[in-house]
Amino acid sequence: MKFIKPNYTFLFSFFIVLFLSSSVNAQKNNSLKEITGKITHLNAALTDVNIINKNQNTGTKTNAKGNYVIHANTGDELQFSYVGFNTVSIVVEDVTTVLNIEMVTKINELEEAVVMADRKPGKELERALKSEEKFTTSRGVIDPKVSGFSNAYFYGDELHPG
Repeated sequence: MKFIKPNYTFLFSFFIVLFLSSSVNAQKNNSLKEITGKITHLNAALTDVNIINKNQNTGTKTNAKGNYVIHANTGDELQFSYVGFNTVSIVVEDVTTVLNIEMVTKINELEEAVVMADRKPGKELERALKSEEKFTTSRGVIDPKVSGFSNAYFYGDELHPG
Protein backbone atom coordinates (compact mmCIF):
# COMPACT_ATOMS: atom_id res chain seq x y z
CA MET A 1 0.00 0.00 0.00
CA LYS A 2 1.30 3.38 -0.99
CA PHE A 3 1.00 6.37 1.31
CA ILE A 4 0.64 9.84 0.00
CA LYS A 5 3.18 12.06 1.56
CA PRO A 6 1.52 15.28 2.84
CA ASN A 7 2.77 18.53 1.38
CA TYR A 8 3.65 20.52 4.49
CA THR A 9 4.53 23.64 2.54
CA PHE A 10 1.04 23.80 1.07
CA LEU A 11 -0.63 23.26 4.46
CA PHE A 12 1.59 25.86 6.11
CA SER A 13 0.78 28.43 3.36
CA PHE A 14 -2.93 27.69 3.67
CA PHE A 15 -2.97 28.31 7.43
CA ILE A 16 -0.93 31.52 7.09
CA VAL A 17 -3.41 32.92 4.53
CA LEU A 18 -6.34 31.89 6.72
CA PHE A 19 -4.80 33.55 9.78
CA LEU A 20 -4.00 36.80 7.94
CA SER A 21 -7.49 37.11 6.44
CA SER A 22 -9.13 36.60 9.85
CA SER A 23 -6.86 39.19 11.47
CA VAL A 24 -7.68 41.74 8.71
CA ASN A 25 -11.40 41.22 9.33
CA ALA A 26 -10.88 41.59 13.07
CA GLN A 27 -9.01 44.85 12.55
CA LYS A 28 -11.76 46.10 10.25
CA ASN A 29 -14.44 45.36 12.87
CA ASN A 30 -12.35 46.93 15.63
CA SER A 31 -12.21 50.25 13.74
CA LEU A 32 -16.00 50.62 14.20
CA LYS A 33 -16.26 53.34 16.82
CA GLU A 34 -19.03 54.89 18.85
CA ILE A 35 -19.72 58.55 18.05
CA THR A 36 -21.86 60.63 20.38
CA GLY A 37 -22.99 64.23 20.41
CA LYS A 38 -25.74 66.79 20.77
CA ILE A 39 -27.68 68.61 18.04
CA THR A 40 -28.81 72.17 18.83
CA HIS A 41 -30.19 75.33 17.25
CA LEU A 42 -29.64 78.64 19.07
CA ASN A 43 -28.46 76.60 22.09
CA ALA A 44 -31.79 74.70 22.24
CA ALA A 45 -31.80 70.91 21.79
CA LEU A 46 -33.44 69.56 18.63
CA THR A 47 -35.51 66.39 18.97
CA ASP A 48 -35.78 63.73 16.23
CA VAL A 49 -32.93 64.96 14.03
CA ASN A 50 -32.11 62.22 11.49
CA ILE A 51 -28.51 60.98 11.52
CA ILE A 52 -27.56 58.60 8.71
CA ASN A 53 -24.30 56.75 8.09
CA LYS A 54 -24.29 56.86 4.29
CA ASN A 55 -21.56 54.21 3.93
CA GLN A 56 -23.29 51.56 6.08
CA ASN A 57 -26.95 52.50 5.42
CA THR A 58 -27.61 52.73 9.16
CA GLY A 59 -29.05 55.58 11.13
CA THR A 60 -30.48 56.94 14.33
CA LYS A 61 -32.22 60.06 15.62
CA THR A 62 -31.75 62.42 18.53
CA ASN A 63 -33.64 61.98 21.79
CA ALA A 64 -35.66 64.64 23.65
CA LYS A 65 -32.45 66.26 24.91
CA GLY A 66 -30.86 66.37 21.43
CA ASN A 67 -28.34 63.60 22.20
CA TYR A 68 -27.47 60.73 19.87
CA VAL A 69 -25.18 57.69 19.55
CA ILE A 70 -24.14 56.14 16.22
CA HIS A 71 -21.45 53.66 15.18
CA ALA A 72 -19.16 54.40 12.23
CA ASN A 73 -15.79 53.53 10.73
CA THR A 74 -13.08 56.02 9.92
CA GLY A 75 -13.91 57.57 6.53
CA ASP A 76 -17.69 57.05 6.81
CA GLU A 77 -19.93 60.00 5.97
CA LEU A 78 -22.52 61.01 8.58
CA GLN A 79 -25.46 63.10 7.40
CA PHE A 80 -27.54 65.20 9.83
CA SER A 81 -30.93 66.39 8.54
CA TYR A 82 -34.00 68.07 10.02
CA VAL A 83 -37.00 69.75 8.40
CA GLY A 84 -36.44 73.48 7.94
CA PHE A 85 -32.66 73.24 8.45
CA ASN A 86 -29.67 72.82 6.13
CA THR A 87 -28.37 69.25 5.86
CA VAL A 88 -24.91 68.78 7.40
CA SER A 89 -22.48 66.09 6.14
CA ILE A 90 -19.33 65.16 8.08
CA VAL A 91 -16.64 62.57 7.29
CA VAL A 92 -15.52 60.58 10.34
CA GLU A 93 -11.81 60.89 11.08
CA ASP A 94 -9.67 58.62 13.24
CA VAL A 95 -9.87 61.06 16.18
CA THR A 96 -13.64 61.63 15.94
CA THR A 97 -15.57 60.50 19.02
CA VAL A 98 -17.83 63.49 19.83
CA LEU A 99 -19.71 65.55 17.23
CA ASN A 100 -21.82 68.41 18.57
CA ILE A 101 -23.67 70.10 15.71
CA GLU A 102 -25.33 73.54 15.62
CA MET A 103 -27.98 73.38 12.89
CA VAL A 104 -28.61 76.40 10.63
CA THR A 105 -32.08 77.26 9.37
CA LYS A 106 -32.72 76.83 5.67
CA ILE A 107 -33.92 79.94 3.91
CA ASN A 108 -36.50 79.09 1.28
CA GLU A 109 -37.02 81.96 -1.10
CA LEU A 110 -39.33 81.95 -4.06
CA GLU A 111 -38.11 83.71 -7.16
CA GLU A 112 -41.62 84.46 -8.30
CA ALA A 113 -45.19 83.82 -7.29
CA VAL A 114 -48.00 83.22 -9.74
CA VAL A 115 -51.46 84.25 -8.60
CA MET A 116 -54.33 82.86 -10.60
CA ALA A 117 -57.99 83.71 -10.21
CA ASP A 118 -60.91 81.77 -11.49
CA ARG A 119 -63.96 83.46 -12.94
CA LYS A 120 -66.37 82.10 -10.36
CA PRO A 121 -67.65 84.89 -8.14
CA GLY A 122 -67.18 84.39 -4.41
CA LYS A 123 -69.30 85.80 -1.58
CA GLU A 124 -67.47 89.13 -1.50
CA LEU A 125 -67.80 89.74 -5.23
CA GLU A 126 -71.44 88.66 -5.11
CA ARG A 127 -72.17 91.16 -2.33
CA ALA A 128 -70.35 93.98 -4.10
CA LEU A 129 -72.38 93.42 -7.27
CA LYS A 130 -75.64 93.23 -5.28
CA SER A 131 -74.90 96.47 -3.45
CA GLU A 132 -74.76 98.33 -6.76
CA GLU A 133 -78.20 97.07 -7.95
CA LYS A 134 -81.43 99.00 -7.54
CA PHE A 135 -83.78 97.59 -4.88
CA THR A 136 -87.35 98.24 -3.74
CA THR A 137 -88.37 99.34 -0.24
CA SER A 138 -91.63 100.60 1.28
CA ARG A 139 -90.55 104.12 0.24
CA GLY A 140 -89.99 103.16 -3.38
CA VAL A 141 -87.11 102.14 -5.61
CA ILE A 142 -83.63 103.10 -4.40
CA ASP A 143 -80.65 103.40 -6.71
CA PRO A 144 -77.44 103.08 -4.60
CA LYS A 145 -75.39 104.94 -7.21
CA VAL A 146 -77.57 108.04 -6.97
CA SER A 147 -79.07 107.89 -3.48
CA GLY A 148 -76.14 109.54 -1.63
CA PHE A 149 -75.69 106.78 0.96
CA SER A 150 -74.06 103.39 0.99
CA ASN A 151 -75.66 100.04 1.58
CA ALA A 152 -74.35 96.55 2.19
CA TYR A 153 -75.71 93.02 2.24
CA PHE A 154 -75.17 90.64 5.15
CA TYR A 155 -75.98 87.00 5.53
CA GLY A 156 -77.84 85.88 8.66
CA ASP A 157 -74.95 83.82 10.07
CA GLU A 158 -72.74 86.93 10.06
CA LEU A 159 -75.15 88.86 12.31
CA HIS A 160 -75.13 86.23 15.05
CA PRO A 161 -71.62 84.80 15.29
CA GLY A 162 -71.57 81.40 16.95
